[in-house]
Amino acid sequence: MPEWAVWVLVAVGLAVGEILTLDFWLGSVAVAAAATAVLAGVGLGLELQLVIFIAGSLASLALLRPLARAHLVHRPPALRTGTTALVG
Repeated sequence: MPEWAVWVLVAVGLAVGEILTLDFWLGSVAVAAAATAVLAGVGLGLELQLVIFIAGSLASLALLRPLARAHLVHRPPALRTGTTALVG
């Protein structure tokens, strides 16, 4: 199996894991795996692919995660419906 296909499978697996969890760190690592898949398709060596994946993971975590957490903080209040709206 080509190396780029392995990185694509890793990226898809991490993206599915991100959908199934409530936190945002798997999505950031999936972005790095997708970028590494593109560069592996160009023909870079395995050592350089791992360096790019690690650097991309750290960079995407440092840049994207604070943005996502800021959006979680500024959500509108939950709309009360049903019997919870009748309390008080």
